[in-house]
Amino acid sequence: MTGEDEVQEPTFLDESDFSWVESLVEDDPARQQLELDLAAIAIPGKIRRAICEAATPGEGEWAGAASHRAIDAAVILELRRARLSAATIEQLFATFPIGTGRGLCSDDVAELIQEADDQLAWEARPGQNFELVKVVRIEQLRGPVWWVTLRRGDTGEEGVVRLHMGDLRTERRFVARCQEAMNFTPALRPHCQGRNFRQFAALGVDVAEVEEPSLHDSIVQSVLELMRTHGNLWQDTPSNLLMALASHARAGSPNGTLPLGWPTSPLALTRALDRLRLRLWLHGVEFCRSKLSGGASNNQRTRQITLRQRSGCVSDADR
Repeated sequence: MTGEDEVQEPTFLDESDFSWVESLVEDDPARQQLELDLAAIAIPGKIRRAICEAATPGEGEWAGAASHRAIDAAVILELRRARLSAATIEQLFATFPIGTGRGLCSDDVAELIQEADDQLAWEARPGQNFELVKVVRIEQLRGPVWWVTLRRGDTGEEGVVRLHMGDLRTERRFVARCQEAMNFTPALRPHCQGRNFRQFAALGVDVAEVEEPSLHDSIVQSVLELMRTHGNLWQDTPSNLLMALASHARAGSPNGTLPLGWPTSPLALTRALDRLRLRLWLHGVEFCRSKLSGGASNNQRTRQITLRQRSGCVSDADR
């Protein structure tokens, strides 16, 4: 086969990016590992050459750099963007020409790493005039609900916005929910606007904390406290039970507030107690609901909930 007929393997990276491989120190395993780490990440050739061959500010590829520190900052930013660890970056500066020729101390490198992390954190923020503080996901019968805590950039005031799945599909619906809950119009960064809003929604889903178990624990604990204070028997309407349990829940909360996702209507409370029926039974409490005849025409029925201690069982609230 002639040279013209030879089939060459495709080249994915510029060979000049690996010119430094010829100078490997075979008897230095630590440096070899650093070189492997460097070769495994995707960074611009300009950054790779600055690490392996050093660079001079104001010359060549770095004609726009005002100082060595500016070059170091640009290199570290790209390395952190490529998810290289801080320890590996410090080792690179202690081993390769970018740092060895100038006697750069580890404190200087650590400071530049922190600056790079701060910049990346700022770039990752989805809002121009707000900060995403916390996202809590709560499973409900009609699907999950997200309670999103936002901090306004102008006043520093925090507010909680309740979002359903549909509110996370379009920017317009998200903004409308924020206006209703906080009287505040959030402004998203360009990379999260319009059709890219799904990136913000994905961020909210990824960072969400699931707090359904703690909500259920709070409801069960409130029921046990109610049983203890009412002689192990409660028989009343769902509306009165909702108010009574809310009072116990607030008393048991460190800040005197109800947990996120607490039932807001008698029907929601009844459904929650239905789901917790087994857990209540295990705690020694029986739950049942019924309808009683009543009203002027005697055709109306009043819903009633009964909570009572199981026969032969001591409620956890009395232990």
